[in-house]
Amino acid sequence: MREGYFFKVIDLLKSLLKLSLWDTIIMFLLFILNRWLLQVKHQTGMFVEIIHNTADFMILAVHLLAALLLLLVLIVMFISGPEIINRLRYDSVSHLQESVRLTLTLRNYLKMSGNGDLIDRYNHFTKRAYVNVQGKNLTLVINLPNDHETQRLIFNSTEDLVSQLVSMTQSYTLSNLKRKGNSLVIEGTEVPVR
Repeated sequence: MREGYFFKVIDLLKSLLKLSLWDTIIMFLLFILNRWLLQVKHQTGMFVEIIHNTADFMILAVHLLAALLLLLVLIVMFISGPEIINRLRYDSVSHLQESVRLTLTLRNYLKMSGNGDLIDRYNHFTKRAYVNVQGKNLTLVINLPNDHETQRLIFNSTEDLVSQLVSMTQSYTLSNLKRKGNSLVIEGTEVPVR
């Protein structure tokens, strides 16, 4: 699998998982409401036709939401499956979990608030930053834009970023910030615990 692919789709996966959760909640509420309507229909006998039509509609909605949930789960498995299989074969799924946690935390840490084209470009490129933990190695990659102002803003934030990364990964020794092509890279090696 291409390096960094999984981390490019983390936001998509996060959105799909949130949508799946909401889908499940709505499906459950519709199921409960449907049961309640059928109980009211049998107890009172009032509005039988309206309740019957509403119940049929709710059953259809529950089935459609279940199909949507299945589709969302399949999409998540299709997107994340190769990375999980790769980690199972050559590394550890716990390293993938650590990578995702560090990536999301650092992206949130790097995000700047405010308005303006420069801040928008900065947020666009820092949103693509990722931390990859594999074996005893840790790699932080931030892609750089061609724009010098945005690059300067990213370089200014990296000193704080390195200290934040050190505090989050105390079992790793980190190298200095290096520029490799159009990316800033920090590499780390796990230090054995004594």
